[in-house]
Amino acid sequence: MDLLRINLISFKSNKNIDIFSKNDIKATIKYGYYYVITDTIKNNNYSFFNKEYLFKYIEDANIILKVYETDNILGDIEIYKEIIFKIKDRKICNNQLKFTYEIIYNEYDKHLMKKCFDTLYNNIIETKLTKIKAIV
Repeated sequence: MDLLRINLISFKSNKNIDIFSKNDIKATIKYGYYYVITDTIKNNNYSFFNKEYLFKYIEDANIILKVYETDNILGDIEIYKEIIFKIKDRKICNNQLKFTYEIIYNEYDKHLMKKCFDTLYNNIIETKLTKIKAIV
């Protein structure tokens, strides 16, 4: 089974949305049917998450990362959003939200599948040869 590792590093807010203090930041990750909400980092415009998340790799799924200011009378206010439509093997993003992601390939699964397909192929060849011998 292949995995996707996402490492949220930090978020630097360019504006202070909270009126009486610095921002209270939380981030969310949506990937396929996965949804993760980080802990809220209070009173900090330069928040360090330094959290790593592992997900089962889903072909053609998008990664949606959002950052919210949480201490507001209107509720959570989205202050940053990034969508990754085409996931590459590995990427380091150094925007307001610093994060990395990479696909971790499981070589054992690939080896096991190759062995199964090779066995299937050999069985098909043997069956065809048996039928040809019966005809001849």
